[in-house]
Order: sequence, then structure tokens, then C-alpha cells
Amino acid sequence: MEVTLEDLNELKPGNIMDEEDESDDEGNENFDPFIDLRTITEPEPLAPGLNISLQNSLLLHLTFAKRHNLTKAALKDLLHLTSLHLIRPNKFPSNLANMYSSIGLSEVGVAKKFYCKNCYGILNEADTQCSNCQFVGKDFFIFNDIEEQLRKQFQKSSFKDNLFQPPARVHNKDDAIRDIYDGKFYKKLVNEGYFENDGINLTCQLNSDGVSLFKSSTYSVWPVYLRINELPPYMRNCKEFKLLPCLWFGKQKPYMRTFLRPLVDAMKTLFHSGIIIRFADGTKVNVRMVISGGLFDLPAKCLAQEMVQFNGYFGCSFCEIKGEQATSNGKKKGSKTVFPLNKDCIPKLRQEDRTIVQAILALERNKTIFGIKGCSILAELPYLNIIWNFPFDYMHGVFLGVSKTLANLWFDSSNSKNPWYLGGMSNIVENRLVAIKPPDEITRLPRSIINHRGYYKANEYRNWLFFYAPIILQDVLPEPYYR
Repeated sequence: MEVTLEDLNELKPGNIMDEEDESDDEGNENFDPFIDLRTITEPEPLAPGLNISLQNSLLLHLTFAKRHNLTKAALKDLLHLTSLHLIRPNKFPSNLANMYSSIGLSEVGVAKKFYCKNCYGILNEADTQCSNCQFVGKDFFIFNDIEEQLRKQFQKSSFKDNLFQPPARVHNKDDAIRDIYDGKFYKKLVNEGYFENDGINLTCQLNSDGVSLFKSSTYSVWPVYLRINELPPYMRNCKEFKLLPCLWFGKQKPYMRTFLRPLVDAMKTLFHSGIIIRFADGTKVNVRMVISGGLFDLPAKCLAQEMVQFNGYFGCSFCEIKGEQATSNGKKKGSKTVFPLNKDCIPKLRQEDRTIVQAILALERNKTIFGIKGCSILAELPYLNIIWNFPFDYMHGVFLGVSKTLANLWFDSSNSKNPWYLGGMSNIVENRLVAIKPPDEITRLPRSIINHRGYYKANEYRNWLFFYAPIILQDVLPEPYYR
């Protein structure tokens, strides 16, 4: 069944799911974890001089249409009205088809997937009552057929001509990691014969994160993206070549076992059977695809892995360290969970088979086991290790974590009595920082870290940690702390 504009009026918030811990997820606006570490960039602006992206603007228009029950004609007029107020040139769509295309949706292959608002079980369109909990009331999310999206991608010569099968790449004699092909996962696929057939064999990376539409509301959109690894790096990051299989819309975070069910089923079919792609010259080829890993920030990663939040006991997704409560004496009073390392008792690393056993026990006993709350639906995917195929969230952990903490230690007046405090050298630091002229790969010019660090984005803290601080602080920070 196709999704129309009127379907948006049926979107209603479900019950808020129970969560043991909440997290402070500031600073991740305009941050795409798919973009290479060296070239993190802001999304394309709606028009020159505006700080809102085209995609977010269109999501806001859809939200406005839903809230005020606009017809398709009214939404089309709203798009036209908005375009009249924008500086030209701009890429704002003038019709509904272009609007849907700009956010990764189309009129073909898009369906509503219904679920119970009480237990989140999958329902059919005709169901009026949940057979599991007998609750009357359902909601839905959007599923965009992956096979149909792949067929459209193969119609683009720029996509088809730039794909390459990489088995030869994995036979490098050195151990250098240049791309995903040099990693253990990809080499395992090659060694086990995944690429040894006459078809086209693809791998992709999964990403999902909530996009808040309003600062004063919990209303958010959760898109799921798939990025094709067999494209050149500069093409993988283009929105034009990403797949958008799922879209969750509402006040509550998605229940992943429901939200990702259509995706997992589709990916299992793509791995085992593949799809036949027919080209204009009459030739055809079988295309298979497998998910190579998941890229999430920590809050979304906890949902996908069915784990407690990262700030709870056993909150580490890589090991079974329990953690302990510590009282904060800083600006934010209270207690938080910390994870001090005891060299005499190294925590056990998580393993997939052990995690699955813990998940089964957690469901049987209705309690968390070593931080595991249940079985991740992603464990059903072939080859995907639900622990080690989910890499570290460097955005929150390094840039908005380590780098931000170091900056506060050096420049926050609450540390004025400590030997590492640099408040007295602030003029030297500022003059050196603003005098830097970064290359084109750095998309933001340096600004005051003394006065503006509270407003720094993740990529600004990255630039400070990797490129600016080592040079600026070389003769400013006392030697023991500089090293």
C-alpha cells in the first residue's frame, strides 16, 4: 500500500517506552556518522546564508502538514510559498514528487507497517485489535522497499559504473587499514566465498539516529540509512546513493524489534536469494547484499543492541565492566556511573554467543543480565556480529567527550587553582587560534574556545583536539600535562 499525504494525519504518539537511564545528547545536530573522519561536513543548507538543511526543512513542512491536516494541494501551495521567500538559486522542491525524492521517499515501494501501540507487536492493516495483548489501538511507521531502491540505483550509470568487486583489495601484504576492505569482517566474507559467483555482491553499513524537529518537543524522526561500501568513499557519503528503508515518526523512540523487522527480513532475502536486475541492453544479473555493521550514537546503539543505557551499570557495549556510582562536585551536582579500570581484575570482553545466552536469560527472568535487556533483532542478520560490528561512537566519546572535557579543564575558571589551568594564557591561545587559516577540508573557521566552546559542534572539537591544540599549546601547557 502506498503512503499518501493524508496518511500523515494518522501518525499519533504511542506510549513512552520504559527506560532505565536518560542521556544528555547535545551537540549532535548536523553530524553524519557516515562522513569520513577527515572530512566531516555540515548538511547542505536550504539556501545560501541559512543554517537549516534542506532535508530538515522538508521534514518540518511534513510535520506542519500533519498537524494542520493539510491536503496535497495545500502542501504544494505551502512549498511554493516557501520557495518565494528563499534566495535564488536554491534546491527547494516546487512539487510533492521532488519533495519526497529529496528526503529519500518515492511513490513506488513505500508501505505502512502497523504495530500495536501497547506491546509494539506487528499488525496487519485490517487488524483492529492486537492478538497478543488484546489492546485496541495501532500506529505505523514507513517502510521503503529495499529491492525497489536498489533497482533505481542500478538505473543510474554513475552508480553502476563506479561499483567494483574488491576481493583483490584484501590481498594486501601489509596490515594497513585503508578502507573497510582491509578489515577482518570483509576478509572473512572473501575467504568464505561470498564474492565467488557471477552476480554482483554488495555490502552496506546501517545507520539510524533520531532527528529532533523542535527544541521544545520530543517529536522526532528516526530514519534508517544503508550506505553501499562498494562505491568509492566520496560517493558513499552522497545522499543520492544512500538507501532509506525505514522511517519512524512521532514522540517516542522506536522499538527496534518492531521498527527493524521489515528491514531484517528483506536483508535476509537479499543475502540468500538476491534480486534480479535487468539492464536496458537486455542483460540481467543477480544482486546480493549483506549488512557489514551498524553506525549509531550511544543512545541509538543501546536501542539497537537491546542494552541498558551507556550511563547505567554494565553500560559498556564491548565489555562486562559493572561500573560504580560517583558523586559529582562540578557544576552539575548529583551522581553518575563511572567505569574505573582495575588492572588486577580486567573485565571480560563481550562475545556474541555469550551475549545471546544473556539475552535469553534476561527475557526468561524479566531482568537485565550484565546489561543485556533482550535479543537484538539484528542478531538474525547473516555474518553480522552484534557486538564487534558496532564500532565505537567517536563523536560522543572523543569529540564531545574527551576533547570537550580537556577544554573545560584548561579554560573553565572552576579549575583556576589547578596547575593545568590556562586562564592566564587565554589571550595567547585566542590570538593563535583565530589566526589559523585551515584548508578547504575544514568546513568551519576557528572561533574562540574561551567564550564559544559551549556552542562548539562535534567537528569543531575534533579540529581543536587533532589539529589546533597540539600546536597552540606547545609552549603554553605545562610539560607534564602537554605530554
